[in-house]
Amino acid sequence: MIAIQELNQKVNASPDNSADWKLLENSEPLFIHPLIENKEISPRVSPVQGNGFYLKWIIGIPIWMVFILSVPFWAEAEEKWFRKGVRSWKGMTINSLKFGLMHLTAGIPLCWALSLSVPGFLFACRYKYVYDRHLRKFNDENQAVAAGVEASTADHAIYNAILITFLAVTMLLG
Repeated sequence: MIAIQELNQKVNASPDNSADWKLLENSEPLFIHPLIENKEISPRVSPVQGNGFYLKWIIGIPIWMVFILSVPFWAEAEEKWFRKGVRSWKGMTINSLKFGLMHLTAGIPLCWALSLSVPGFLFACRYKYVYDRHLRKFNDENQAVAAGVEASTADHAIYNAILITFLAVTMLLG
């Protein structure tokens, strides 16, 4: 209630109500502005007094757990889309670029999407290595494809888990 009163005082302090427009002047996206404004107005006290336990930990850890638990499923789907059946270097390169650019749908910048092509190519190399090894050993195409997808999925899932954990720790501690 105090925060709302302070905001009303800010708005009513200017005779021409120009403070209304000052809320929209900053460069942050509009949907983030209430969070920033709340951070500026709210007291700098932990919700649980004295022990330094913040609400972001209560929310952040379950969100991290959901992401971590979903990583193997997404990694397997991506590996089946982009690696399965591709054995030529040209095909691996093209699919790795597609893999990186597909991540644009998550809202990441183009340079990050292109940089994701590098680990995508490494996952493709892992697929090819395991595929070739299993094909020579067992002479069974289906088993070789399954082994290649399984190996690249494991690498992809570990990569994503490390990345998500790093981002979660950075956000929770920052």
